[in-house]
Amino acid sequence: MNQSKANFLNRLRVSQQMIESTESETEKKSAINNASGKEVLTRLLENNRAILIETDYKELAQNINTQIKQLQPVQYIVSEHPRLKELLGNELTESNQCKLADTWREAKQQLFEDIELSICFADSALCEQGALLLKADKNQPRNLSLIPETSFIVVEASNIFPDLQQCVQSAHFDTRNLPSNMVLISGPSKTADIQ
Repeated sequence: MNQSKANFLNRLRVSQQMIESTESETEKKSAINNASGKEVLTRLLENNRAILIETDYKELAQNINTQIKQLQPVQYIVSEHPRLKELLGNELTESNQCKLADTWREAKQQLFEDIELSICFADSALCEQGALLLKADKNQPRNLSLIPETSFIVVEASNIFPDLQQCVQSAHFDTRNLPSNMVLISGPSKTADIQ
């Protein structure tokens, strides 16, 4: 493991220890223990104006297609994340689906000007933080989930963790292969935060 990754993991551990020592966080942990993690995650995300739709693998593409028809975006884009591609197959409405441009300059312009909706994959969900963790890479650039007005984020129930520390310590989280950045999404962002 290179030094920057080790430093990142160490900062996560220190941050978690600092969080655990505060009284309000202790109360939050108590609330999490009294309710299921999924309920806490749902409540926190909904408090941040997220709309959650629980579905199974068989109905995932159908449910996304229903949402696309309701929103009627002029153009939308789907992440090339391998697991998302596996889950969705070729079942999404293709009439207004587009691919991300090859160069970053063109892709940035496309995301800001043309794309109204993105569909991305969250590698994990964190109950205590009420957040979704997306690992950014060439298949799913970080701006794909941040710039379009609306984003659908798919997360598998098996990838829901009580908190960031347990997520990082799980076998699911490969510390040997960390991306250059990760995105934690807990709700909508102001445009000013991005530009």
